[in-house]
Amino acid sequence: MGRAVDYAVVGTTTIARIQLGAIVVGHLVATGDRTRSLVADAPGADRATRVQYPLLGAMVSLTCGAVGLVFAP
Repeated sequence: MGRAVDYAVVGTTTIARIQLGAIVVGHLVATGDRTRSLVADAPGADRATRVQYPLLGAMVSLTCGAVGLVFAP
């Protein structure tokens, strides 16, 4: 085997930016998809919107945590 990752092809900064973008986009898609499905199933859209605030807070926290892990030394 004896093969190693060559970071000269794509720098570590580029890898971190791609990871950051994937984390943020993934969390936005997941939150948006869940909100859309809940609003479609809920009888009252106003109540469904209020129910989403804890999910929004959780997703923001998870995104910040994941970003912190990407940029950790």
